[in-house]
Amino acid sequence: MHYLKPDVAERNLELELLNVIYEDGFSIIEHKQCTPSIELLEAHYQNIKKIKFSSPPFLEYMTSGPITALVLEKENAISDWRELMGATNPAFADETTIRGHYGNRKQTGATIKKLSARLRFIRKCK
Repeated sequence: MHYLKPDVAERNLELELLNVIYEDGFSIIEHKQCTPSIELLEAHYQNIKKIKFSSPPFLEYMTSGPITALVLEKENAISDWRELMGATNPAFADETTIRGHYGNRKQTGATIKKLSARLRFIRKCK
């Protein structure tokens, strides 16, 4: 599960990033675009409120435009996805990775627990 954040739509990069994902051998099982409400974001990130996810700038950013949620599938998907994405901070990511080439803000990594929560989140998003 991965989210393409609002700046991807703003920068008109969605199709280019989907192509990169396909070229790396991932299958896109589910694809949904929506603009989450602040209430949905607060509920989704409730267990980590102490972190930036509940801050007004983050909530404003995440509700500023559409996000695209992707459910991906591939043999060794998690390790291959981490390799394709690159270092969490784009400043330290290799240029051949998504974050190194396209990134402009710090992202957070995924775990199986987070993936399950992300899947529930996107299915609630309108």
